[in-house]
This record gives sequence, structure tokens and C-alpha cells, in this order.
Amino acid sequence: MNKIRKKFDFEHLNINVRFLIVILLTVDLVILGVLLVRRKPVVEKPIAVITPTPEATASAEPEPTPEIERNSLLSLLYHKTAYTAENLTEHFTSEWELLAHEPAYAETSNTYDTQTVSISATGDSLSSVAISRGGIPFYSGVTYTVFLNISSSLPRKVGVTAHNWDSGAAFGSTTLDVNETMNYYEWSFTPSSTTYNGGLSIDLGNNGITDPHTVVIQGTRLVGDDSNAAVRTSQVGYYTDEQKQCTFIYSSGDLFDVVNQETGNIAYSGAIVGKTENPDTGEVNYYGDFTNLREPGTYFIRSQTGVISHTFTISDDPFVELRRATLRMLSYQRCGEDLGEWADGMSHPACHTGHSNFYLTDVLKDTTGGWHDAGDYGRYVKTGTKSVNDLLLAYMNVPELFDDVNEGPDSGNGIPDILDEARYELEWLLKMQEEGGGFFVKATTMSFPDDFMAPENDLEQLYLLAPDTIATADAVGSLAIASRTFQEIDAEFAKQCLEAAKKGESYLSSHSEMSATMNPMGFSTGQYLDDGDLDARFTAEMALYTATADAGYLQKAKDIYNTGESVVNSTLWNNNGMYGAYLFLSTEGANEVDPEFYNELLNVLDSMAAEIVNVTNITPYHVANGVYAWGSNSTIANNGIVLSMAYDFTGKQEYYQTAMEQVNYLLGKNSLDMCFISGFGTNYPKSQHNRLSLSKNTVEIGFLSGGPDASREDKIAEQLPADTPPAKIYVDDYRSYSTNEIAIYYNSALLYLLTTLAW
Repeated sequence: MNKIRKKFDFEHLNINVRFLIVILLTVDLVILGVLLVRRKPVVEKPIAVITPTPEATASAEPEPTPEIERNSLLSLLYHKTAYTAENLTEHFTSEWELLAHEPAYAETSNTYDTQTVSISATGDSLSSVAISRGGIPFYSGVTYTVFLNISSSLPRKVGVTAHNWDSGAAFGSTTLDVNETMNYYEWSFTPSSTTYNGGLSIDLGNNGITDPHTVVIQGTRLVGDDSNAAVRTSQVGYYTDEQKQCTFIYSSGDLFDVVNQETGNIAYSGAIVGKTENPDTGEVNYYGDFTNLREPGTYFIRSQTGVISHTFTISDDPFVELRRATLRMLSYQRCGEDLGEWADGMSHPACHTGHSNFYLTDVLKDTTGGWHDAGDYGRYVKTGTKSVNDLLLAYMNVPELFDDVNEGPDSGNGIPDILDEARYELEWLLKMQEEGGGFFVKATTMSFPDDFMAPENDLEQLYLLAPDTIATADAVGSLAIASRTFQEIDAEFAKQCLEAAKKGESYLSSHSEMSATMNPMGFSTGQYLDDGDLDARFTAEMALYTATADAGYLQKAKDIYNTGESVVNSTLWNNNGMYGAYLFLSTEGANEVDPEFYNELLNVLDSMAAEIVNVTNITPYHVANGVYAWGSNSTIANNGIVLSMAYDFTGKQEYYQTAMEQVNYLLGKNSLDMCFISGFGTNYPKSQHNRLSLSKNTVEIGFLSGGPDASREDKIAEQLPADTPPAKIYVDDYRSYSTNEIAIYYNSALLYLLTTLAW
């Protein structure tokens, strides 16, 4: 039954708080013929109290926040400062349509929450003049309530109709008695059939009034008792003083509300803007900004047409537990150690304790320790060193952020757990150096074990593959950085790392041509092939320079840089020259030692960050990814690292905020509605490609999945429909190793980013 309630004394209105029981559906829906929408589980959320005339909070100016000091071990020029929201009303275009059939005539003036209709001629019928919008999903049997405030300069009747936009069939209608006082109304209807292109019309034509007059409609909202989760946010949280944005996956109205989950009250309202065709996702996206909401709490987004987001928090530090879990993941990956009670369901006896055989020789070597690289049990120098770099630089950036209570294997020993974890890999790395100074590329069995093989049951012979210049340069860089990081904590260990780094650098000097070790016949474990070693050599020389202040290493780094090759590129495992540039730029007095080279590297970093921002500006999710390849989430995190590095030396807010958007993408603000870190957010991976988890039949928290891979490099991804957009080629299935595998260097990049953005 259609219901209507009218309340005249709107200033003293007391509207009861209702509760939405969000029913879970798993049916794929096509919106407007091109948009795929999945109705997902949403926690029960109260309907917010809707004020008759909601404040236009979008233009509020925040109080300036002083710069926060950070006790960094690096020489950085800028630290985090509060962000001032952009004025989105400048970009606002209303999607409420004015319909006027001759002889009717009317004009509109719209803001994001108010439609002002000036009617010169009302025409022949009530529907001769109307404001209307389509593209609203209506589901059969769901009750929807329209909330609005309306006034008219002349007393008149106004019609409200809900209908199927395509067929014109009405789902319900009502008539409102309107006068010059702004009055509040509610009206409910229940569609008899489902349409993904429903419409809502407010009819303002001839109902006995023909004189010119003006109708003002404020704060219109449509809320269903079963809401579709079609708004994308971080599912974990936002900093109180940072930019906060949400993405709408189709047209969802002119305005959105941020609703307090606990009280049901609207905490903030803003405009929906930025209509963009998104070929990567197959969506037509919009976005909203709620930066100026700075009150800590738990919230969700609800749009004007009733679509909602999952819940998220706003707090001074929403990522405390996420940082702990991201680091703890590396502890779970420890090889050669008994993972005891601290590891809960991931506990297992020491694994891979036998000596490794240098392939095709009779040399046996103790290579116990280190981290299992990914979902397999191999240990690789090239990716392990990237992970070590992330941990060491994260600590050096913000040492006070890390403590000794992460409930890991070494907690309570008086050393920050992040350094304990880095040292575990470094000690293995020292074992991987051969007498001539080079580093073996990996220690693995000949082939991957069964997907459900527990590490302690993987008893095949371990092999070492010959050193190459790439692995050696990577190891030199990590060990040199470690010599700085551990100097005040364990000077003897720092000295051991530095001596090994110098020995490795001598190997590189005597092997000037690149060498890359490939899998011999019969081996099928990871190869991690790189097409060059100059970026790694550059970082190695810079790391040694910053550890020793020996100008000879700086000159070698400059010589490598001046070869004309692009050596300062990224912080990926196979393109890691940016670490070298950052090490130099963050060395105290570097701008005086060699100001020309300092400025050169700073310009390269600035230019690269600007290029990344340009990529994000054309994607509605503001994601720094032009190509969805294997490990796309790692690429996104590492591009975020580059942006954060650029912010450290330029202070450009767009770099900081774009870096934060990469975190938001990984935490759920993406077209898959997926927080890619297990155990966090509302939707997260539950079947990752990780032999340890599979063998123990558990889902441990804190593991970052690789993410969408448009190349469909496993049989599960191949089964997705041929027209699946690139950003949606992801399957939460352990058999989809190309999209859902975990890796130490995925997690380490995320941890670095979460750390450097915290201060």
C-alpha cells in the first residue's frame, strides 16, 4: 500500500530511526546494458535521520593542522600535513532532467541538494512539467521510501511517481499538497517487478494552477529496506585529516550522505561529480569527497538513490592492526624455523632444514632460514632483497611507529619486530654468498610441491642455482642498507653486513657484463628473470656510498646513471633504481656534496611522480595502474611508494594524496568491491594461493593478493567471460595463482606505504 505522511513543523521534527535489514543476494545484474553489479552481503545499517533542510557541508573549510614532526633516521624535507578538500561544487552537474511539454514552459536552477523550478506555464496536465531521473535499480518486493522537502510560491498539488523508465509502467504514485512553507514529506512504494532502470518523477504541471510560480525541492532521498552495495570506499578506514573520497559504480543521484553507523545520523552530505566512462572496469563512474568530515567514528556512504557502501572507520590512525598483520605475514613465511603457538593455525615444525646442493656440483651448503617467497616454498634473492629494502626503509622513515609487541616469534627481545623480521632474511642472505662474493639466485627444489603440501613435508632435495650479477647487486644493496640500520642496535652484525656488501661489490666490479641465471632443464620453480642489472647496480653503489661516505661508490653510481639507460625507475623487484635515488636524496648534506646530481635525481623523482598522477587522474578509482598484469596490486603499491618518496622531497600534496588512494584501492575502493588483504574489510580473499594456508586449512589475516591479471595466466582466470573488463579479471580461488597468489614482496611494499603515509 502506498503511504504518505506530511509534517508541517519541520524545524521541530523528530523522525524515528529505522533499521535496514540488508539481505544478501549473489545474482549478477547488468545495469544499462553495460554495467555488472553484484548484490553483496552488507551489514545491517540504520536509516539515517534525514533533516528537512540538510546543511550544505561540502564547502566547509577545515581548521589548519600544524605539520607533524617525524623522528626519521633519514634526511627528509617534508612531513605529513592536513589536506584541504577541493570544492566539488565547481564540477557539479545535476542529472535531474527537466521535462516540459508544450504549451508548458519551465526553467531549473540546481545545486547538489536543491532543485529550483521556475514555471512560466503549467501546460495541459500535471505531468506536463516534471523533474525526473532514471537509472535507479528497483527490486521486486523491496519497499522504498522517498524523503523530500518542498515548497511552492503558490499553493498547489505536486505528483510523485516511481516507474519503470524503459516501459513507463508506474510502480506507485502520490499527490502532495504544497504551499509556500517548506514542508517535509515521506512516501513509500513497493515495485511489483525488478528493473535496473527505474525512474522517479516529481510532476509540477497543471493541477488547477496556471499562474507563474516557483517550486523548491530540497534534500530528496530514496531509501530501500534492502540496499545495494554499489559505492566503493576503503573498507578499513581513513585518516581524520586526509582526503576521503568514494566512487559510485553508476549514476546514483546528485548527492550522498556519510551516515554514522552507531547513531544513524547523517554526519556529512556532499555532491556526486565526475561522470567518467571507465573501460578498465566497464562502468560509468562518479565520485564524492568527504574530506571535511573529521569526526572519528564508524560510517557508511548512502547515495541519493539509496545505494550504499560497506562500513569504514575514520580515526587518527586507522591502520594500526593492518600494519601489524602485514608485518606478521612475513613471520608466517619463515623457513627453517619451528613456528610455534604464536602462529596459531599456521604453526608447523621447522622445514627445509637439509643442505642445498649447488646444481651440477658436489658442493653442499647450509641455506636454512629466510622467507618462503610466495605461495610456494622457494627462497629467492631477488625478491627477498626487495622485501628487506622495504622493511629497513620503512623503519628508517618512522622508527617510532614500530615496537616489540607484534606477537611474533621474536617479540619481547627488546628490538623492534620489523628489524627482527628483516634480520631473519638478512642472515639467510649472508648464507647465499659464495666465496667469490657473488650470490646464488635461489634455493628451491626442482619443482613446486602439491598445492596442499605442508612445508615440513616438502622433503625433496634443495638446489642452489649459480650466482648472477642481478641477484648479487640486489644483495649488495640490501646488506649495505642493513649496515646503516643495525649500526646502533648490533654493531657487529652491521659490520658483517657491510663486509659482505663490499665483497659482493668487488664481484660486480669484476663482472661488468650482466649475467642472468635461468632454470636448467628439469627445473620449474620461479625464475624471476630481469632484462637488465644497471638499476640494481646503481642502488648497490648508492647504498654503499650512504653507508660509508666513500666518494668512490658515489662516482660509480653516477657512472652507471650516465650510461643513458633508465636506471631510476621504480621500487619493484626488477626495477629498483629508485631505492638508490631515494637513499642519496635522503642523505644529510647530499645537496651540498653534489648539488647538480642531487637536483638531477630530484627532478627524475618529481617527473616520475607527476607521470603516475597523470595516470591516476584519468581513472575514476584514482589507481596508479595502466596495465593489469600479474601482480598488479604490487605495481599499484610500488607506484604509491614512488609518490610517497616524491612527497618527502617536494611537499606536493597531490603526491601524498594519490599515494593514499593506492592504499584505498587495495583496501576496497575498486571495481571488485574487494579488500585484497585477507581478514580485513567486509569482502576479502578467503581462498588465496598459499600452500601453507591450504595445508593447514586456515585463512590467516594480513596476506595481500596479487590482484587482477588481464592476461588470464591460469585456467581459472581463463574461464571468466570473454568480455570481462581488465580490472575485473580476478578470482578468489587458490587455483587462480595468477590473480590470487600471495608474496612477501607484495606485503612489504604495502607495509612501506602504510608506514611512510602515517607521518
